[in-house]
Amino acid sequence: MDTQNVNHAYENLIARLNAIRRQWWWLTFSEGVLKSVGILALITVGTLIILAISFQPSQSPLLFWTRIGVLLLSIGIAIWTLIRTLILPLCRKHTNAAVAARLESTQAESELTSEDRILSAVQLWKDLKDNRLGYAPEFIEHLILQTDQDMKNIQRNRVFQREFRRIKQNAGIAVAGIGILLITHFLLPNAFNGFAYTFRSLPKTLPDSQGNLQKSIQITAIKPGNTQIERGTDVNVAAQVSGHIGAPVTLYYRVGDGNADASAVEWQSLLMYPINGLQASDAAPSYRGILENVNRPLQYYISVKD
Repeated sequence: MDTQNVNHAYENLIARLNAIRRQWWWLTFSEGVLKSVGILALITVGTLIILAISFQPSQSPLLFWTRIGVLLLSIGIAIWTLIRTLILPLCRKHTNAAVAARLESTQAESELTSEDRILSAVQLWKDLKDNRLGYAPEFIEHLILQTDQDMKNIQRNRVFQREFRRIKQNAGIAVAGIGILLITHFLLPNAFNGFAYTFRSLPKTLPDSQGNLQKSIQITAIKPGNTQIERGTDVNVAAQVSGHIGAPVTLYYRVGDGNADASAVEWQSLLMYPINGLQASDAAPSYRGILENVNRPLQYYISVKD
């Protein structure tokens, strides 16, 4: 039997198997992406709803760390979803034998002259040189030539019916997830504010010790500063605070009593609340405290207690 024809037939067989392997990879990738998008959208919806329910202008440290825990849990689930549904399936190695077995399992008996012909041709090719299994070379050569003819009768649309069906299902999940996410955005517009505020509350740097924690706290852009105001008006005190890891921001003030100077009066405290207005993404969180009906000399300062 002509060896050149056998080699050419085996090369054609391997080329067809490689083409099917590439199509299998892309279908697996498409299925994983759609499934990941749908699941991640649903995870985002659940996280936004929880953060919207727990969002308060002035939050306690316990509530802050609860929100951080929910956020970290959501991120962990999202990473696990990506690994489970996208990365691991793409890392699977589909050998020629695996592709051949997949082909034969999806074809009707009428397309193949005998069972396991493609798989046998792939596995017995090396035996032409080694003859480890004791098969006659003429038998293997005839098997490869006949398999090359059988490959022309393969119904490609039957090979990946399961993958196409899963892609349709996951596409529906992705569309539903994105749709629910958009509906959540319209029904709960504050949900994204709570999500963004959780990130804004994080410190710029992670402190290594209690001393470094104090150094990492920065209070800037204090208003109104040292100025004169009209007697009997409200004083709106605002500042930007970063690095406090959700600790409460407190405004300390004292007002002069009668003829007494403000420096002789005991300090009073007022818990400041965060401002949720539009700010630059890299700006420190802003806090505000209002002192009503100030008609005497006033001293104040802002502090963060850990």
